[in-house]
Amino acid sequence: MTKPSRPHFVPDTNLPAALPSDGTMGRLIREKNWSDTPLGPVTSWGQSLRTAVSICTASRYPMAIWWGPEATQLYNDGYIAALGAKHPEALGQRAMDCWSEIWNVVGPLY
Repeated sequence: MTKPSRPHFVPDTNLPAALPSDGTMGRLIREKNWSDTPLGPVTSWGQSLRTAVSICTASRYPMAIWWGPEATQLYNDGYIAALGAKHPEALGQRAMDCWSEIWNVVGPLY
């Protein structure tokens, strides 16, 4: 029995202007299929999340966002070094999965 094929994801080139447009993470955030994450498609994101992402990605300082009950992770170019080999898979990943080795410490802080 074969698995049904999944439609090929095509990035939405008409994303809202509030989303980042520069840098590595701006590009990766635009290209990611967010429908496969707890956040859902970018077009369904609320203004608060869009604003937080635009502030985060515009900053030169390492910043990450853990959004919602699943603590879905988004981050900027400066945070890539903190992630090391976890990047780029960490984008859209649950923070507790990404940081499982230290979640007993950072989880309660979240």
